[in-house]
Amino acid sequence: MSPLLLIGMTLALQAEPKPSLTRSGNEFLTSCSSTDPTQRVVCSAYVIGLWEGASPFYKVACLPTGVNYEQLLDVGIQVIRDNPRARHQPTKVLLFAAWMKTFPCPKAGTK
Repeated sequence: MSPLLLIGMTLALQAEPKPSLTRSGNEFLTSCSSTDPTQRVVCSAYVIGLWEGASPFYKVACLPTGVNYEQLLDVGIQVIRDNPRARHQPTKVLLFAAWMKTFPCPKAGTK
């Protein structure tokens, strides 16, 4: 067994398990409200993947020009924090709802 693999396995066994930020709004809020910059990157990556994976197929929201992924993350955190009764729901459901509420698409026939 290589020394590098052995070190990696040792560190992995010592690591404290983190909640899955995809499971529910509770876990997402805990993970993404952290001051740990690594955790913020993980949360940003999740938001980017969720948005990019869904937006080509579904009209999730209509983002104004200039809205970036960091704003999508911030909106998600704020809406989930402000709605504690819904935090038990899956993270993706809560994020889509937050984005649709914050960045609604114009109704058909309106400009």
